[in-house]
Amino acid sequence: SMINKSLHKDRIICSDELPKGPYKLVLMNWTLHFMQDKEKYLKNIYDNIDNGFLILTDKCAQTEITKDLYYDFKRSKGLTEEYIKQKEKNLIGIMHSMPTEWYFKTLREVGFSVDIIHAEYGFVTFICKK
Repeated sequence: SMINKSLHKDRIICSDELPKGPYKLVLMNWTLHFMQDKEKYLKNIYDNIDNGFLILTDKCAQTEITKDLYYDFKRSKGLTEEYIKQKEKNLIGIMHSMPTEWYFKTLREVGFSVDIIHAEYGFVTFICKK
């Protein structure tokens, strides 16, 4: 659905591997949490960046407090309790979220220097420099 709405369909990469670079910037939004072998994918990105950056936004594992705040936010935007529960149920086995600490550890092990540039309700944006 997102690909069909894109203004630049020819620039979208939908693959388990990043095509050979080199790249100065890789932007990865809300996709890594759907992959099971995250570390392999991050290593592939690192290997194809030439003295540049990865900007990664992902849904990290939420604590109960964060999850409650996020669901309150959804309710404030008019989503019903039924919709919220159904979406949560639909993502079981599809979404593989990891704690924020995992991202720091793994991104550093891959070779990046890492910092957080934005975080809200468990959605975290990391800036990673090679």
